[in-house]
Amino acid sequence: MIRQRSKSPIQKPRSKSPSEKAKAFSEDRKKLLNLASSNPNHSKQQKHPANYKCDLCDKSFTRPYNLKSHKRTHTNEKPFACSICQKSFARQHDKKRHEDLHSGEKRYHCKGTLKNGKSWGCGKKFARADALGRHFKTAAGK
Repeated sequence: MIRQRSKSPIQKPRSKSPSEKAKAFSEDRKKLLNLASSNPNHSKQQKHPANYKCDLCDKSFTRPYNLKSHKRTHTNEKPFACSICQKSFARQHDKKRHEDLHSGEKRYHCKGTLKNGKSWGCGKKFARADALGRHFKTAAGK
């Protein structure tokens, strides 16, 4: 026996209201969390446990380099000197960030363009990313 397709128009399901979508999302999230917590293979251990412990305080680190860098806070050792002004730093990253200030370049801008072509931001420029981040938290940067 051959079945024929129904000639009735395909009905789209009624779209959910935002509150119905939120409730469905919340229920799906609960199901996933329950499934994950009941799974015996689901591990709560860190991928990289903090096995490197400072012998001078209680701090632990996941990498030996981070422990070595941290220990400099106890000894005040600053082996990385700025090539321009000779100011010293405990971490090479901090030295590099400092050296960038000497160039006078301000490469972090409070400006941009949205997908619709509309511009945003006040146009102020900053030498460091953390300064731009602080600016975003002010009324001028919002």
